[in-house]
Amino acid sequence: MAVDKLLEALSSQSFCQLGIEAVSRNAVDAAIEVANDCARPIMIRVARDQAEASVLGRTGLTGLDTATLAVRVRERDRGGYVTLCRHRGGPGPEDAEAANVLRRAKISLTADLEAGFQMIHVDGTRAYFGAATLDEELELQNDLIDHVELESRQIGCEVVIEIGADRGDEDLGRFERYLDRSLHFGIGRDYGMPLMVAAPAGTGVEGMRNIGYFDRPASGALLDPFESVIAEAADLASFSGMYLHAHDCDYLRAPALRLLYPLGISAATLGAELGTLETRTILQLCEATRSPVIRSDFLQLAHESRAWEDMGRLALRATDLERAIMSGHHVFASDEFLKIKERLERRCGSAGVHVDQLLKETLKTRILSLVRELGAPTVIEPLMAV
Repeated sequence: MAVDKLLEALSSQSFCQLGIEAVSRNAVDAAIEVANDCARPIMIRVARDQAEASVLGRTGLTGLDTATLAVRVRERDRGGYVTLCRHRGGPGPEDAEAANVLRRAKISLTADLEAGFQMIHVDGTRAYFGAATLDEELELQNDLIDHVELESRQIGCEVVIEIGADRGDEDLGRFERYLDRSLHFGIGRDYGMPLMVAAPAGTGVEGMRNIGYFDRPASGALLDPFESVIAEAADLASFSGMYLHAHDCDYLRAPALRLLYPLGISAATLGAELGTLETRTILQLCEATRSPVIRSDFLQLAHESRAWEDMGRLALRATDLERAIMSGHHVFASDEFLKIKERLERRCGSAGVHVDQLLKETLKTRILSLVRELGAPTVIEPLMAV
């Protein structure tokens, strides 16, 4: 199983493992190819707004339902290096206007298991928009874990669990109590130990910027106060038998990425950055082919999606162009965008350029640089095609 390669890398390697969110089909395909070309495990992490169970009547940013996305990954992952993960599983804003919110979340998780997802991240905070008390978070988390454990046994599949939430707070006392109570629950149910825990790790995204600790100027100290918080959180996770996972690592500079593993962060996930890169590349193609109308139509579609409204205060203060760029990947699966892309394909075809292939190669270049910047040995190079 691909998750076995991830487990081996976590336990034996001295660098941070990479997770890529399924922000688009090209991002998924690029991550699969880098993992196989470099013989390195990569997690493809799928949030519910990126791919969802077909019975719930929606797909997501990829335009694929859960089962179809899983088939796509398996067919392309020839070396078995990709661990397919549900990212931030559980009730969330996408269920806000629906009845039976918890039931919908459990249907989604069952579909993940039936599709062959190998890791499930259970997040007990999203139903409370990140403002859950510890009791509320644990009650919902434990209910969801019970569901995943029961369903996986009935289906006959193996799955590992990630717990925790990327709140961005620095309350280590709360984190320690959270870990202790989570472990007692698992031991009492005779469940396996969660593999990873998401926790305050100095990262957070607003607009097209990482607003967490790692975007701040270096203090010059050997280990400044916030680095001490991260290191202690990693120690608490390790003492509990889990690996610390940092979400929202988008837009971090290379020096910050290289600092993650030494501080005790074993895995780092990002996605929005790749969606933005794909959008910028499309705009560059429009400019290169002198297609101002296509460019304008794409930007208008992206801006009118209003996806930027959920991207924090920096997005609300951004220009219309910036808002469109940060929202671009939210329309990639729409019929309107597919028609726009067909027009761009015709303009590029005369120059021998295939749009999706160029987009995928651009994303692969960035993902490969991320693998290196997270501390993987520099001898890694894509294998020569035979």
